[in-house]
Parts: sequence; C-alpha cells; structure tokens
Amino acid sequence: MLRSGPFTDERVVGLLNELFIPVYFDLSPKSPASDADAKAFVTNLKPELGGSRVPTPPVLFATADGALLGEASNYASEREMLAALRDVLRQNSKYAGPSDGEEKRPRLARARTHHYLGKDKAAIALLSEPRTAHENLFMAQIARRAGDLDKAEKILGELDSNAFADDIAVELGLIAFARGDVKTMRVRLAAHSEEGARAPEARYFLGVSLFHLGQHAEARLAWKELIGKYGEHPFSYRADWAYTQTTDDGPAAAPTSFTTQGPKSLLGRHGYMGRKNPDLARRPG
Repeated sequence: MLRSGPFTDERVVGLLNELFIPVYFDLSPKSPASDADAKAFVTNLKPELGGSRVPTPPVLFATADGALLGEASNYASEREMLAALRDVLRQNSKYAGPSDGEEKRPRLARARTHHYLGKDKAAIALLSEPRTAHENLFMAQIARRAGDLDKAEKILGELDSNAFADDIAVELGLIAFARGDVKTMRVRLAAHSEEGARAPEARYFLGVSLFHLGQHAEARLAWKELIGKYGEHPFSYRADWAYTQTTDDGPAAAPTSFTTQGPKSLLGRHGYMGRKNPDLARRPG
C-alpha cells in the first residue's frame, strides 16, 4: 500500500530521502527481503511483531541506537504519512536542522526541503525575484498544493511553453482535476510526451480522467500499458491499485478485498488492503 500511496507523493519521498535513512525488509524468514538483524532490531522496539502470525506492521521511525520516535500505519494516506514524518522531525528538531554545507546547496533544493517540511513561507521567501524558470515551476506546484489554482495557472502561463511543455501539461492536468474538470484534465494530460520525465505520472492520471469520463476499459488499458512499460515505478503501483479496484464496466464490487487465493494483480500482488484509491472517488463538475 505504501508504494501505491504515500510513495507516489514527492514530499513524502523527498523527506524520507533527505532527512531519514529508509530501510525496507520483510519479517518473514522465507522472504527474499528477510533480514535477521533488522527483524531483531524491530522486534526489540515492538515485541508483538516477533510472532509467527502478526498484523501488518506499521512504519517505524527510530534512531540507530534503538529509540522509537514514532510510527505510521502501513495503510496511511499520503497526507497522514506526510504529517507523521513532519511530527517526528518537529518533536526531534535536532534531526531536522540544516546539515553542514547547507548554504552551498542550490536555493531551489533548499526551498524544496522547506516545502517538504510544510514551511511554504520559508520556501517562497528563499526564492526571491528574479527566479529561474525551474524555480517558477516549483512556485506553481506550491500554489497548486495549497489550493491556489488560479495563481498556479498564472505562473504556468508565463513559462516557456516549448521548454516546459511536459511539466505544464501535467500541472494543468492536475489543476483541472482539482477543479473537477475531467474533460480538460484528459486533454491536458494527453499532451504529455512519452519521453518526458513525468510520463508515468501523466499516463496514470490520464487513466484517472478516462475513468471519470466513463471510459473504464480505456482507463484500465492506459494503466496496463503504463505498468508494462515502466515496471515497478511508483505510479505503476498506483495504477495497479486503480486497476485492481475497477473493471471494464466501472468500480469493482469489492475494491478493498484481499485474498491470497484470488487472482494476482498486474504487478503480481494479491490485492491492496486498507483504503480505496482516492483518485477514483467521483469529483464534482
């Protein structure tokens, strides 16, 4: 669930990579991802995870010497995971301070860190005029995530439409989605090239727009092609999540079901436990 949800959020991934050391392993000794030392470390923190049959473990935030700083549900939404990360850093500020040589980092990189931490005023203050085109693109993203869609659209309209065509297509598509205008969303996202860096994201949300337009089979085909081309990309997992919760006729009858006896998903999963894919919720407009 983490790969299909929180790990598709740039801010979550950004915080994890910049201010944490992510460690993944499987509690089961039969898994290729098994790690006996990691399991011993974790079960010392949470003894209930040491049994032969345990519930889905949470995400744990701990120091290297074994102090538990916090945790988040394995089924957390993007917003919940981001809040958990920020809370850990807020309550343990010594881990969130600037690193040596911080001032030597490009100001856009430093502004991104502020944004990931939820300090948008600091990010905006750092990006004082004159701004580069990439900095203006980031300002548009800040505005979009804050819900100031008109401002985001205005900034995007001032960018070089050729040099930033792919980013503009994705951002305008997401703005249209936030407004509930899935017809415009489809048109914007269809303009993204297959070679662009954000192509998996664009293809995923193009499928979402098709789903909301009632073109369910076409949406599922878009997600299937995305997965076939990009493999285990974060947006492949999100597409797989959407695919398992739909049919060619619309939403699946039991979108939250999970069974090891049922058919596997396109990425070989048996299902996605927890919440429904939020992108499939009907948007107004």
